[in-house]
Amino acid sequence: MATDGRTGHANSEAAVISGGITINGSIECAGELQINGKITGDVRAVAVFIEVSGSVTGSIVAERVRVAGLVDGEMQVGDLAIEPNGDVRGEIHYGRIKIAAGGFIDGSFARSTADAASRQEQSVKLVPASSTDNPRRMYVDSAIG
Repeated sequence: MATDGRTGHANSEAAVISGGITINGSIECAGELQINGKITGDVRAVAVFIEVSGSVTGSIVAERVRVAGLVDGEMQVGDLAIEPNGDVRGEIHYGRIKIAAGGFIDGSFARSTADAASRQEQSVKLVPASSTDNPRRMYVDSAIG
């Protein structure tokens, strides 16, 4: 059974690509997609959760993406979260982004606006959290001008 990437609770509505499965081709999912296996091709879903053992080589289009595994390709996402083991490479267009300490990024990152034609390259800097309860946690401020 899949787990909800936001809460960790069981989610019976998510489609799951189990570990040990390799898919060569495009995938479209009307809901949430949890990837523990390997996909070479394009992925389109409402939400995509790429677990530590999961990887996608190709494009991803989704409202929400959480990466704890590997993504190599173009992404167009609303909310992007890169976990400590996450490895993201390629051309990334996002609305909001969170990168946990230890997450790896390499490529072109652009903050998307509601109008795709008005996308602007944004600088990304890590800023320390305002609280000291978790000194390893860093926040991303992508609205640098």
